[in-house]
Amino acid sequence: MGKRGKYDGQFNKLEAIRLAFIKARDTGWKDIIVKNDDKKIMESLKKKRRINGKLEMPTEDILELNVLFQNCSFCFKNKDGMIISSKIANFAKGLITDVEWEHFFPIWIAMQS
Repeated sequence: MGKRGKYDGQFNKLEAIRLAFIKARDTGWKDIIVKNDDKKIMESLKKKRRINGKLEMPTEDILELNVLFQNCSFCFKNKDGMIISSKIANFAKGLITDVEWEHFFPIWIAMQS
């Protein structure tokens, strides 16, 4: 396994946000709220400020996709407030195909420990 870089965690978070924007766009959503536990990333996206270096490409993509939505909010949320999101992310890591639910959020995700 390769050595982890200084910005790998932030890059992964930005990439997850970028993919969520693409999925929301493709699904036809007009309003989106993005919550993340990285305050620097959320502040940069809120202020539409580009992040240089390795984080530049996904940041630019997100800011370009942002204009496709009528309402888009970026919110900092501490890790304790991100428990369900973490469970969904862990579930998604094991997927090899897209999964969609149309009506209700799957309760089993909230019940997993």
